[in-house]
Order: sequence, then structure tokens, then C-alpha cells
Amino acid sequence: MAELFRSAANLVRAVAELFGSAVAGEITGRILSSHIANYRRGRNLEESLEKLEELLLEIYSAVDASVGKPITNRWLLQRLSKFQDAMREGEGAQRSLRRCIDNSGSPSFDNGMHILHHARNFFWVSEDVFRLRNTIESLEKVVVDVNKFIRLLELERDGRLYRSISNTTASKCSKVVGLHKEREAIIKILLQDDIALGNDPILAIVGMGGIGKTTLADLVYNDERTKKHFSLAMWIRVPKQLDMAMVAKSISGYLHCNYHNDDSLTLARLQEIIKDKLSSHRFLLVLDDVPEEGNKLLQATVMDCVKSGKEGSKVLITTRSGKAAKSWDTVRSIVRMSPLALKSCSLSFNLSAFPEYSRRLQHPELITIGKRIVGKLGGHPLSARLLGHALRDNLHKEYWNDVLHSEFWESTNNLLPSLNLSYHLLPGHLQRCFAFLGKLPKGWEFTRESLTSLWVAEGLAHSNNKRNKKSAEDLGSEYFDELLSKSFIQRHRHKPGFFTVHDLLHDLAVQAYDSSSCSTGHSNTLWGAQKKNRKRRNN
Repeated sequence: MAELFRSAANLVRAVAELFGSAVAGEITGRILSSHIANYRRGRNLEESLEKLEELLLEIYSAVDASVGKPITNRWLLQRLSKFQDAMREGEGAQRSLRRCIDNSGSPSFDNGMHILHHARNFFWVSEDVFRLRNTIESLEKVVVDVNKFIRLLELERDGRLYRSISNTTASKCSKVVGLHKEREAIIKILLQDDIALGNDPILAIVGMGGIGKTTLADLVYNDERTKKHFSLAMWIRVPKQLDMAMVAKSISGYLHCNYHNDDSLTLARLQEIIKDKLSSHRFLLVLDDVPEEGNKLLQATVMDCVKSGKEGSKVLITTRSGKAAKSWDTVRSIVRMSPLALKSCSLSFNLSAFPEYSRRLQHPELITIGKRIVGKLGGHPLSARLLGHALRDNLHKEYWNDVLHSEFWESTNNLLPSLNLSYHLLPGHLQRCFAFLGKLPKGWEFTRESLTSLWVAEGLAHSNNKRNKKSAEDLGSEYFDELLSKSFIQRHRHKPGFFTVHDLLHDLAVQAYDSSSCSTGHSNTLWGAQKKNRKRRNN
């Protein structure tokens, strides 16, 4: 600001040279006051930019969810059109706002033409700021429908969308945040021919557990462009202890060759049958969660398949190990998954904690605390989703502060502190049901009925409330829905009616099962200690 006033004398002289002293004072005063206003407005502009980008990220989640999915429902089509219009309007305002911020610094008045330039910018900035205010208000109205849109989109994809949409709950909505660029980059490579790729048909996605590798691969796998380009798409989850017979049988299951349940068939013979069937397809094979060990054998088998398929066949692998990815001789590209940017991670957290946008506006103090919690997550999307869901049902400042200052953040075990904390925020009955999953094998695929029947048999589906007359089966089904809504259980990506547990969460369940008895009925005491800590902080 001081620099601005030191330049005032030069400004007066320059204006006088251009227009004469009679008008110099008036013009100088107007231009100088505009720059003072811009200087003071700089912080507000940056806050507006942050708000605008948050709204855009939420709209992107809806538009991205619709990519590759045919939409026939009229309400969905209308909302998608509104989202796309809002996205274009918001991006235009974003560019203008960045220009406003660039122009809002203290100016240097070296000559008269520079002054005219700043005078012209003042009117442009004022117009942009006015339009920005209207744009933000417009986008706030549009994002109200994002949750409902994505939920109904999932229902239509599953063939379960009926005419009535008024009773759809947004709280069950699931969104993907921050993977748009990676998805587009991978699809671009997949659609290229072999000559352009130099006959390297394998792509790899590498990253730590829970960072979104499988989610990204699933976005690519289910994209409409992928489905149109490849006549056959196969998804194989590779077991930790590599079993080539199991992998071969899984591939044969996609080929409908009626041999995948024939235990008398040798592996060599099954591989010959697979290669023969693949010869009529340009295919995409996704190998999810490839381990570090045993890759040479897996690679040899996969490359035999690729050579048997039509030109343009591709393989997409996901792995935690960069060493495993590099060991594949024909890898065309390695996509390294980075932690989410703070804004994207905050959005993922907020979408889980506040499924309805209007609730976010009602709790500005929780948004502030939430930002500090997100800062502890290291950009980990699974953690953001779990903690957001855990806090969704308790929108009280004291409770959120307990989470922020929890001793779990200082945990030194091998699990992410945020996952451990999310588990201990569960009610006691859900802790016991989830911990029971640690008794079951990693990668187990189950139905609602199969898991709830195990809970009932173990005595985990019961109520201490004597007035509750529900059967154990009904209670087990309710517990299942609660764990599903909190992301501790997830739907199987490619088998309707089946469910799985994320590998990291299975590790958490194993730890919980080993450290406590699932049937004791005692909830964890560590979280109770946090309440005592809060009392000490307040005294």
C-alpha cells in the first residue's frame, strides 16, 4: 500500500502530460482509488476463487460420473445439461477471477499509457467481479442436485430407476473425486493402435493402498469408449499367492467356453483353449492388485494371450509395487497415483460428511474443523471417505474437535491412523461385526445373506434393548447396511449382489479381531479416553 502512494506523484505528472492539469486530479483520483480497492479486494478474490473451485470440483464429479453411461431418464438428461452449462460458466469465471487477482496488485505508474491500461483493467475487473458473484450463486443452486443425480445414475445403470424419484436418498451416493485427468490419459493410450505404441501393450497404475488405483482402473474399464473399442473386456483380481490355474479359469469364464469349472483339465490345455478363443477378439484385460512376486510367470501367460488376440489388444495392471510394474518387459506407460490435492481431498471428505450441500452451509464451524482434519490425511481418498462418513451422523463441534485432537493420529502401528480412528468411531455393535471380517480370508466375495448368517451364528446380531423385537436376521441386515453406508463394506465392482472389503480395511479388521473378543459386547475404551482429554483441555 505504501508503494502505491509513493507512486501518486508520478501518476499526477503523467496524467497532466496527457490531459492537462485541469483534469489530472479527477482522473488520477479515480484510477488511484480503483487500485486501492483492488488491493484491499485481493484476499476476497482469493477466497472467491477457492469457493468457485470447490463448486466446480463437485460439478465435475457429476459430469465425470455420466461419462460413458447411456442416459434415458428425462430428469437425468436435464440435470446433466445444467451441470455442463454450469461447468462452462464456472470455468469462464475461474479464468476471469485469476486475471482479477493478477491485476489486483500494487501498480507502477511509469507513463501515461500504463495508466490508461490500468484504467481499462479497472472497468474489466469490476465487471468480472460482478459476474463472479452471480456465477457462484448460480453454481450453489446447481450443486444441490449433484448427490441425487449420481445416485439415480447408478440406479438407471442397474436397471432399477423408476418414474418416482422424489424419495431417493442422497446419503447413499458415492462419488469419484480427482481422477479425471488420469482416466483420460489412460483411455487415450488404450485407444491407440499397436504401431503408435511401439507394440508395448501393457499399462500400469502404481500407488499405495487405498490411493485409488482400482477405482481409476474401474473408471477406465466401464467407460463407454472402452466398451466400444474392445469386443471383450476382462477383469481379474490377482491373488496374493499367485495361482495361475485360478487366473486362467477366471479368464476362461469371460469366454463362455464351459471349461472354467472343469478340474480335470490341465493348465496347459486350458491355456490353449483360451488362446484359441481370444483370437477372434480385440480385448482389454485388467489385472488388479498384481503382487511383486511371481510376475515372470504371469507376464509370460498374459503375453501369450495378447499375441493370440487381435491387433490392439491391451493389458492394464494395478499394483502397489513400482518394482512389479517395471518388471513387465512390454509396459508402455506407468501412471503413478499421487495423493489427492488438498482441495480434492477436502471435497471427498465434505461429500461424505455432508451429503446434502445445504447442510454444509448450516455448519461453517464444522467446515473449518474439517479442513484441519483433512490436513492430517495426507491426501488419502479412502481415509477421507471413511472419516467423512464417520462424522456424518454427529454434527457437533465438540465431537469433531475430539476427532481433530485424537491420540490416534500419533499411532505408530502399520495401519493408517485415520483408518484406525474411523473404526473406533463406530458404535460398539458395528465394531464387533466389522472385526469379525478379520476372521475371514482377504479378498472374500460375499452376499448380504452369507455374511449376516455368519453374524447371527456368532451371536453378533442382537440388541440390548428389550423393546426391540426385531429378529437377529433383520438386525444383521441393518448392521450390514450401516457398514455399507460407512464404506467399511463395498459393492463388488463386477458381480451384482456381491460385496467385498478393501484390503487395507481387512488388515484393520484382522488387527481388531486379534486385539479383542468379537462377542464380549464391550465397546472400545480408547475413544472414551478422548472425551476425558477434552474435559482436561476445557479445564
